[in-house]
Amino acid sequence: MHARLAIVTGPSGQIKEVSRQINEKVVPALAGIKGLKHAYFLSDDASGKTVSVAIFESEADLVASREVVTKIREEAVKSMGGTIQSVDEFEVIAQV
Repeated sequence: MHARLAIVTGPSGQIKEVSRQINEKVVPALAGIKGLKHAYFLSDDASGKTVSVAIFESEADLVASREVVTKIREEAVKSMGGTIQSVDEFEVIAQV
């Protein structure tokens, strides 16, 4: 398995709006991506930081998703007035 970790910052105190945008726009857009097993979105209202972790079946699925996921991320971040801080990809080496 492979994972993509993205860190985004935006205005603090907006967790309800961030949650709404993610659930109404991002989650449906990700639903059909081949090999996507799980996606988690974590947010800290005080700092305005949101972290997403997406788990893919294989490295090939992760690589194949880059373009479409980049587009989804950029549109979501723009609509929420945020900034992409980092996007990294990893191999999953253990799980519980």
